[in-house]
Amino acid sequence: MSSDERLRRHAKRGGWSLVELLVALAVISIFLTGVFGAFIQILRASDRSERMTEAYQNARAAVETMAIFIKASRLVAGDPALHFSGINGPTSSGDRVDNDKDGRVDEERPNGYDDDGDWVAARDDRHAQIGQLFERPRFVGVPDFGDGHVDEDCVFNLDQLGLTTFPNPAIPGSQSEVTTFSIGSWEGENNVLLQQIYRPGSPTGLPETAPLAYNVVSLNFLYWDPNLAQPTWLEQWDARTRPRPGPGIELPASVYISVIVYAGAKPLDQVGPNEPLETMTASTIVDIEAVLHDPRYESVRAIQ
Repeated sequence: MSSDERLRRHAKRGGWSLVELLVALAVISIFLTGVFGAFIQILRASDRSERMTEAYQNARAAVETMAIFIKASRLVAGDPALHFSGINGPTSSGDRVDNDKDGRVDEERPNGYDDDGDWVAARDDRHAQIGQLFERPRFVGVPDFGDGHVDEDCVFNLDQLGLTTFPNPAIPGSQSEVTTFSIGSWEGENNVLLQQIYRPGSPTGLPETAPLAYNVVSLNFLYWDPNLAQPTWLEQWDARTRPRPGPGIELPASVYISVIVYAGAKPLDQVGPNEPLETMTASTIVDIEAVLHDPRYESVRAIQ
């Protein structure tokens, strides 16, 4: 056999046919598609996690700021200038998601009650028990905050709250101020949670306005009535209402605060009217110290 013939046979044995090359390219393409697909999913998950974290921090910071002012609400019994006005503002829709898996969407109001009738005591009544004692003992067997299927699929609220706070002891000669919280517009941007402070004797006569959070789709307050033998949450409050039952305390003993912030990738103003909304919620309950230290509150607590 000649050397040329041996070389031709060797080349034929060591080369790739067109079919083999195409199969190899197909396998590589499938592998790379999987790798890139997984990489894209990781990037999307990371982006979503970052958006949700930012939205929660946005809402939490606003809740903490409002809690400071509410805790310091001014209470002077019988003072006609006392200001504490909570206006309830329910809307007609929420996040458009069936959060409680009952086949309905946004069917409850955020009020601490079982509006849609799906609360079941054996399944949803949640009270920590220590020995013979229960946490929230008056609500054992009654739907309330903390129970399952209570306020799990709610409409959004656009509440407003205005209150009087004591003078700042660090500022000589300072006077009581009126602070309000509401959702409005700020520098051309909508859905901004705003704080406005009205200071007596201001040269301009206008309130000082500052944004607390952006992309806020819901602001909700509830007020714990301290005047009843069986206290309850109310959706609105007016300190000037007369007469009041029981000891007639002008302010709630506690205020529930909830802020819901949009966390979706698409700009909020571009979301369609029926599209589900990705949101994050921050909430807390803050006590009003002036009420807790009021002798009238101690008198009603004694009979509860």
